[in-house]
Amino acid sequence: MRDVRLLLWLRVRHARWTLNRLMHFVGAGIDDDGWAERAYQLYALALMLVWLVLMAAALLYGVREAFAAADASLHLIALQLVLLVGALVLARRGIAAVRTSPLKLSHPDIAYLAASALSARALVGVAAVVQGLAGGAALFVLGALVGVGLE
Repeated sequence: MRDVRLLLWLRVRHARWTLNRLMHFVGAGIDDDGWAERAYQLYALALMLVWLVLMAAALLYGVREAFAAADASLHLIALQLVLLVGALVLARRGIAAVRTSPLKLSHPDIAYLAASALSARALVGVAAVVQGLAGGAALFVLGALVGVGLE
């Protein structure tokens, strides 16, 4: 359990670094202190969320209109295409997982993990779960779009 907790901590650290890089696009950082900086971060986050919601609504509208204009045979083809893409994504992720390291680490992370007694079972398990969740999320979005279109 300690190994899994260590690997999850590294994943959270990487996600925090990515979030910090994204916040630099708007001129803020997650380590900035003070109420004015926090207010600006919330403002920037609110703007990003509004943009995301509007883009999702436009995408759903476009998918719904495209499916409404399409023939029933194209609906079946779209459904088969989604299933085929899902199978190909999972197959590609599986092949890539066999060919490469299950965990991409920076040099400080490698030094930190080399000093700890980390089990291979925890390493592979955490990597498989994270990759499975990422692939599942992508397939869920694709399936939801087709579901909206078939509605």
